Amino acid sequence: MRIGVVFPQTEFGHDQAAVRDFAQAAEAAGYSHIIAYDHILGANPNRPGGLSGPYTHESAFLEPLVLFSHMAAVTRRIEFAPGILILPQRQTAVVAKQAATLDMLSAGPLHEAMFWDGYEDKTAVRAGRWKLVNNQGKVELFDLEADPSEKTDLAARQPETVAKLRQTFEEWKKGNAPRIGKGPANDEGGGGGRGKKKKK
Repeated sequence: MRIGVVFPQTEFGHDQAAVRDFAQAAEAAGYSHIIAYDHILGANPNRPGGLSGPYTHESAFLEPLVLFSHMAAVTRRIEFAPGILILPQRQTAVVAKQAATLDMLSAGPLHEAMFWDGYEDKTAVRAGRWKLVNNQGKVELFDLEADPSEKTDLAARQPETVAKLRQTFEEWKKGNAPRIGKGPANDEGGGGGRGKKKKK
């Protein structure tokens, strides 16, 4: 069994020494990986309509891939896993380059599977060129290299790929805590949903 630890984003703030000490202590304690969550732009609770989420514009969140690069420089074997990485707010090629660079400069291989466990039985997994989407029981498979706009469903023509990705998702799901609450606020801004997970 692999057991990881969650990096306390809001508790440490921007204390560089605390980040280093946390990573080294997690490795020394025998944890297999460190998880960090993503939160790019926080909302002001005094904005029109208010805000009921747990984080605001004053919450200290370090960018996960940059954070992991720093941790990789002060550790030797521990792996890293973004619990959530909000891809729509990033340029795709830059994320791929950052992940590849982190892989090259750190100790282990990067696991390139990405997962999403949303509300109302909506889930997805991406591994390599393939993306499997389950929308309330309707399963769709897309080849993102040949079809980046996801217009052609290949599920019926690629049953083995569908089965493999389903197994990959179920294995990942067993090793993660259940999603908290329901609704889009919990899946993205609230930090209660599962999201992209990469391991070094």
